[in-house]
Amino acid sequence: MAEYLKSEIKSGAMIVACILILVILLFLVGGLDLFKKESSYKIYFKSIAQLEEGAPVTFAGHKVGHIKSIAIVPKRDKQIEVIISLPPDIKVRADSIAEIKATGVIGLKCLGISPGSISSATLPSGSIIQEKEPMDIQEIINTAGGLGDNVAETIASIKATSDRFRSLAEKVDTAQFSQLLKNINAMIEENRENIREIIKNLKDTTANAREFTAIIKKHPSRLIWRARERRERKTEIEKLRRPRVP
Repeated sequence: MAEYLKSEIKSGAMIVACILILVILLFLVGGLDLFKKESSYKIYFKSIAQLEEGAPVTFAGHKVGHIKSIAIVPKRDKQIEVIISLPPDIKVRADSIAEIKATGVIGLKCLGISPGSISSATLPSGSIIQEKEPMDIQEIINTAGGLGDNVAETIASIKATSDRFRSLAEKVDTAQFSQLLKNINAMIEENRENIREIIKNLKDTTANAREFTAIIKKHPSRLIWRARERRERKTEIEKLRRPRVP
């Protein structure tokens, strides 16, 4: 009987030792520390978009912690309370923002914390981090549906305009349109010299205006002299027109 008890004790001790070794190996391989201190913070959301407990928490895009718990707090306007655990060396600022993000194409969720600005105060453990609400999937669907309706209306409008042009083109007589083009070409040929002269005059006028502007920029006083000459000439003409007193 004593030998039987002794063998049971040895077996039990071996099992306990194996379990302890296995636990220690898991913590060593996983990089975990039983005695490591952690800081916890709270974030309140109206919706968490299928975020789950244990999901990773990133700081500036780097995985640093995890979600400790998710609970419903009915007394608050934003009823979903998310408590996260972070290493004590992570400095969360007063202007840091918590945002729910997707970690990959399969849609797994994580919680991202922005670093905030250096000039902002550091939040102590247990503080509340400001959140950015995730966009509801139904809202995205409704928005996409509205865009689809607008695109459909635009396509329908373009099609209606195209149909009107097609109908107008069908009503126009090809012979009449061809004759109209011939008449326009004939008018251009008849007045080609006049058109050239008009274009030449426009070019000369533009060149003169450009030259005059350049002269005035270099010698703005000429405007004053020309104005004075015109006034003096006008005065002389008025004197000549005045009747002489006998």
